Amino acid sequence: MAIDYGAPPLLDIAGLHLSIPTSGGDLRVLRGVDYQLWQGETLAVVGESGSGKSVSSLALMGLHPRRASVSAERMTFDGQNILGLSRPALRKLRGNQMAMIFQDPMTSLNPVLTIGEQLVETYSAHGKGSRAQATERAIYLLERVGIRNARERLGQYPHQLSGGLRQRVVIAIALMCNPKLIIADEPTTALDVTVQALILSLLKELQEEFGMALILISHDIGVVSSIADRVAIMYAGTIVESGGADEVIHEPLHPYTRGLVDCVPRLRPGRERKPLVTIPGIVPSLLGPSRGCLFRNRCPKALDTCAMTDPAVQRTASGRVFRCIHSEAVLHAAHTRPADPAPVAAGGRA
Repeated sequence: MAIDYGAPPLLDIAGLHLSIPTSGGDLRVLRGVDYQLWQGETLAVVGESGSGKSVSSLALMGLHPRRASVSAERMTFDGQNILGLSRPALRKLRGNQMAMIFQDPMTSLNPVLTIGEQLVETYSAHGKGSRAQATERAIYLLERVGIRNARERLGQYPHQLSGGLRQRVVIAIALMCNPKLIIADEPTTALDVTVQALILSLLKELQEEFGMALILISHDIGVVSSIADRVAIMYAGTIVESGGADEVIHEPLHPYTRGLVDCVPRLRPGRERKPLVTIPGIVPSLLGPSRGCLFRNRCPKALDTCAMTDPAVQRTASGRVFRCIHSEAVLHAAHTRPADPAPVAAGGRA
């Protein structure tokens, strides 16, 4: 499906902040998140655990903790302002216009309801049609996601299915109301490598067939390299670099993005084996206000001024966005070694 970047974005988020009060102060989980998503586009949001990837999507769907404080300069979906929507309004939106595929299918499926009941419930809750129509759509979608004997599967319970089949059921549930946006929160983490590749390939096929927008959340930049149109790199509650997937992966600008790319194992037949690269240190505490670049204590390019100056948002001629005190030219010069092959996802393309 061709993406019309001249059209208004389906999803438009600017300056998204989320904080949670704790005994030690406010935990500032999101610190000014900005991104846009167009109809039919696949956006991969990548970062370490604790970077705020999942929370940003939960905030979008109104599934964040009730005691959390959320604010944004702009948060619209399909032209509608969704910031501050009432809970009934959000319920009409969730599962209908936007749906989420959670990380672990065993915990996101109800163990005491059959697969059929959970599929039909989604359709009926939004008044899409009769129970008979819901059942027929459920059978169609189970077959479409690669589950054989779909009609018989309707009477089974989640524990009777393998991990890969459960994830396919979760995908089918997300598709029941033909949403405009699917958010897949690390949908392959609980699966083995072979099944991971099949699920990612299936998501891409379905996204193109139904014309949906897809947000794919992952901690592994190699996993998303084969299916993403654009990539947003997230660190400590903010997006530090975003742009076209090929450009970000092959020519990363932000030192954190470079670290993520270098961490991906590569198979190089005939070449000397090298130790796996790691990013030193850990994600900083997000309690209370901060000053300067939060990546500075782990960054090989850090200067004294990084502790005193908040990194400005910079844009390249190609439209790439990154946050760093260094210029694009300086960062390019710092990465003078030949570009490595693109990270390879299991079963994906190089």
